[in-house]
Amino acid sequence: MDPITSTSNPQIKLIRKLKDRKYRAESNLFFLEGVRIVIEALEAGQWVTQLIVARDLLGSTKAVEVVEEAEHKGVPILEVSKEV
Repeated sequence: MDPITSTSNPQIKLIRKLKDRKYRAESNLFFLEGVRIVIEALEAGQWVTQLIVARDLLGSTKAVEVVEEAEHKGVPILEVSKEV
């Protein structure tokens, strides 16, 4: 699958709306940013609905391992360009 490169993509718009506290409360969704916090969520068995990844920015082996673990657990991966 090709990475999403447009900020006008509907999925990206939805994710950006999560910056708004009211929208997070209404949708009962939130996002985590950063390798360490995503690792903690996966290890704690938290329900991760989607992992958003800019593969160009995966600078560490640990980050790559997190993506692989998420894929193994069946978490949908949304690949985006680093500009998005």
